[in-house]
Amino acid sequence: MSEERPVRPVSWLRRVVESLAGEPQDVHELEAVLADSKDRGLIDAEVLRMLEGVLEVSEIQVRDVMVPRSQMVVVQRDDPPEQLLPIVIESGHSRFPVVGEDRDEIIGILLAKDLLRYFAQSNGGQFDIRECVRPAVFIPEAKRLNVLLK
Repeated sequence: MSEERPVRPVSWLRRVVESLAGEPQDVHELEAVLADSKDRGLIDAEVLRMLEGVLEVSEIQVRDVMVPRSQMVVVQRDDPPEQLLPIVIESGHSRFPVVGEDRDEIIGILLAKDLLRYFAQSNGGQFDIRECVRPAVFIPEAKRLNVLLK
């Protein structure tokens, strides 16, 4: 039978050694280590830029990347597909909020591929946007972007 030894708290000497070991203690030190890695040729400038971008994501809120409501490209619930197609083509977006009576009444999201599928397979059938609309997800604008992406 083996004896279990009690876990000892980290000694002050070990803490001093760890603090001098060169591990970054905050984001700014980590950025300095990454810049040094680029200078030593371990990573190239593009990799450094991407890693710095990843570190910045943790400080960004959803509101910082949102499109203002006034600039959103939306489609009307009651518009026929012939009116929707030019909007989809001109904007170049893939997702469109579907609104009801006003821009504040979000019915759901129309994916461009669903509308295009209708035109590709249409045999003169009726298009009902309600059958294509997907649920809208509402996200608090104060949420951190890294949490949302997770």
